[in-house]
Order: sequence, then C-alpha cells, then structure tokens
Amino acid sequence: MEIFTNGNAVRSAPLSSTVPARDRRGSMLLLIAVSLVFVLAGVVFSVDVAYMHLTRTELKAVTDLSAQAAVEALTREQQEKSAIEAAKRIAGLHQVGGKTLELKNEDVVLGRHSYNGANRLTFNAGVQPYTAVRVDGQLTDGSKTGSVSTFFGSVFGIDSFELVRSSVAAQMDRDIALVLDVSTSMSGDGRFDAMIDAAHAFLDEIDLTYEIEHVSIVIYNHSATNVQPLTYDTAVLRSALNSVVITESGTGIGEGLLEGTQSLSSDALARPLAFQQIVLMTDGNHNTGIDPIDAVPTAVNLNHIVNTITFSNDANESLMSQVASLAGGTHLHAVDDQQLIDAFREMARGVELQLID
Repeated sequence: MEIFTNGNAVRSAPLSSTVPARDRRGSMLLLIAVSLVFVLAGVVFSVDVAYMHLTRTELKAVTDLSAQAAVEALTREQQEKSAIEAAKRIAGLHQVGGKTLELKNEDVVLGRHSYNGANRLTFNAGVQPYTAVRVDGQLTDGSKTGSVSTFFGSVFGIDSFELVRSSVAAQMDRDIALVLDVSTSMSGDGRFDAMIDAAHAFLDEIDLTYEIEHVSIVIYNHSATNVQPLTYDTAVLRSALNSVVITESGTGIGEGLLEGTQSLSSDALARPLAFQQIVLMTDGNHNTGIDPIDAVPTAVNLNHIVNTITFSNDANESLMSQVASLAGGTHLHAVDDQQLIDAFREMARGVELQLID
C-alpha cells in the first residue's frame, strides 16, 4: 500500500499482516468452544424444564382422580373416613415423577361447594354438610412422597424441584323439593295445566342426568302439603303430579317454602350429604301465612338452596327474586307456557360429579 505525502509515496505494510492467521483461528476455536458450552447448558436446562412440566401434568391428573374418587366415596358411604381412604388409595395406584404419590390424611380436605356471584362453583373448606373434597398433591421435601430429582440440574447446583397441585371435586347428587302454587289464581288462562306440563318437563330432564336425584312434590295455597315425599322413581312422581288439583284459595308462599325444607330434612329418603334444593313456583302474590322472607332463614340454616320461578305478569317478581338471592338460588320469570317449561328444564339441569378447581 502506498500513501502520498507532499507528493512523495510512502510504502506501508499490508493491514492483513498485523494478526497472524493461526491467532485468528485460535480465537475462533475459543469462541466456538464457549458457544458450545452455552448451547449444551441450554439443552440440559430444557430437558429439566420439560420434565418439570410433565411432572406437573402428572400430579394434576392424579389429584383430579383422587378428588373424584373421594367425593364418590363420600356420596356412597356418607362418611368422612371413606372419602379420605378412597383418595389415598387412588393416589397410591399412580406414579408422579417416577414416584408413587402418597397422601397424608390432612392432604384430603372436606368441605362444601357453593355458587358465587358469577354462578361458578367454589369450595368452602370445613363447611358442613360435606359435598366436596379437595386433594392437595405435594411433591415437597416435607411430604411423604418427597421432592423430585432433576436429571442435569445438579450441574447448576439444583438437585431437585418441588411441586404442589390441588384438585377439588364436588358431588352433585341432589335432593329437590318441587314446591308448586295451586291457589285459585292458577285456574285462569290455562296456568295450572302449563305448570303441570312444565313439572313433567322437569322430570324429563331429571331422567336424562347420570346421577340419581331424589325429588318430592309439595303443593300450597293458604297452607302447604307434601303430596309426594322424596323418591327417585319418576313414574311415581308423574302419578303424583297428575293427581294434583286446585281446591282452595290463598297464596301462602312462605308456607310452601317451609314445607319444602321439611321434606328435604325429614323425608325417609332425604340424604344429609346431597346438594339440597327447593324449586319454588308461583303465579301471584303472597297473601297468607308466614312471609316468605321470614321463612328463608330456616332454609339457609339447613343449607337448602332456594330457586324461584314466577309465572305471568301478576306474579311478584321482586319478592321471589329476593327470596332466591337470600337463599343462594336463582330466579327465573316466565310470561308464557313455553317460557315456563324452559324455566323448569333449566332448574332441572344439573351436573354430575364435577371438578371445580
């Protein structure tokens, strides 16, 4: 290379000759070696991360199965001990992270499920009567199973990892009291026939569910009568419905509500651990007997959910909506026969044993 200074050429050495080729090759090899270390470290780290995700999935699946087994045993045996034993037995049949999952008694928590404001099920630990079970699957240093060893994590000083997963299952066996208005106002505009048809539609839905519901039929006017105690036989219930007639005046909605709670509490087939609901229907206004609002605490204290249905524009929607709200239930309003059938069907649709978390 030549550089001209004041017209004179000065020769300089080529730039490429400043670093020997062997030094450049050595630098490149060093860079490759360092890069390989990081690549290998990434591969090793990815293997353990993937294993953590797999183990988490396994743990969730086993706790789901254990919770479902526990609540099924609770429903069948009606005993807390049976639920705990079932959860532990099912967990012990499965491996998580290469280990058999072992549960302590305290890892199986009994409680009661309820509906929150968004109509979603939530779990309330320790609340009786028990209708749900939570299983806490733990892979920790303090658990019976212990933590899970990593494959390559020890290279980075991480010999194991811990996981905790919980599953909640609720049994949806239901005892239901159908509380029907048979006051004289029901005789107008075909309302009585529409109600009977809707009640049969309710039973049609019950026939389609997997679980076995126990249903009773209570009728009320100025007083209330349990015309069919709780039974799982829908043929018997249909026969009872077809025998119902309108005989007297008065609309004692509170009396009907109290008779419904009595049915769910005292009928021979009442199940203390079932999800107990009242479906209270009217076409008019309360005008005799105990006020429905004053009857609600009896239902609430017995953990009975009260759902309400109003039919026709003559019904007191505000009152019945308040009753449902105070008793943890749902209110539906129908203005014609088809809407009434739809309302009864919706009340009948339940879910079977269900995971809620």
